[in-house]
Amino acid sequence: GICSEPLQDEFLGRFALIGASAFVAGSMQSFAQVIVVFERTCLPEMLIPLCASALAAIFIAQCLSKNFFDSVIEMKKLPHLPALGQGREALNAEGIMRREIPI
Repeated sequence: GICSEPLQDEFLGRFALIGASAFVAGSMQSFAQVIVVFERTCLPEMLIPLCASALAAIFIAQCLSKNFFDSVIEMKKLPHLPALGQGREALNAEGIMRREIPI
């Protein structure tokens, strides 16, 4: 073939790393894993593909649903940030604090 075996393995490894990073970026809607992957691999040529794939995954995920952490907060019915609430359902710290502390 055109590529020798070691070069093809390296390409597939980088492709898998970019795909895995984009998957985590989309599911968590977070850019942090791109920084971790870049720091662990120390491959400057991977920075643009990592950033582009992560940003695309985050954008698509935000169009489809809430991120993982907001979904868990909502599923467990925990007090949550005002950004997650709608209208009067939005809570702030004062709304959920106890006024009387049991002794």
